[in-house]
Amino acid sequence: MDDALKREIMAALLADKPKAITDRSHEIGATSGINFIFKSGAQQMLPYGHVITARLLYHDNGTEMDILFSSHVVTVLGSGLEPIYEAFLNQTLKTVIELKKQHIAALPKGSPFVTEIMINERDKHTRKSPYNANK
Repeated sequence: MDDALKREIMAALLADKPKAITDRSHEIGATSGINFIFKSGAQQMLPYGHVITARLLYHDNGTEMDILFSSHVVTVLGSGLEPIYEAFLNQTLKTVIELKKQHIAALPKGSPFVTEIMINERDKHTRKSPYNANK
């Protein structure tokens, strides 16, 4: 992700007014890992080389993508996560962005979006993310 786009995304994440930060809640391209960006502005990158397994689940209120790394468990919640999961399977998923409600409303209709990212160390796995300061 180039620096200008990163600054624009971070400014929009921290702003209270609705603004589309990007036309999607993920970025695809050549990469060695996935950078997760939280609503709070915090970020964490985890390398593809540490992936053990992953799964895509369907719920009544959306989709869930779980990724088990050697040291962490990642849960991504949202809607229409299939293209994000496909990019993950191809190891081209570079960035996953947790969006605020006002940013989701600004996305084009039918776009996949991420509502919550939870990353926990494997031995301390819970369903609550320590990174979501805005909750």
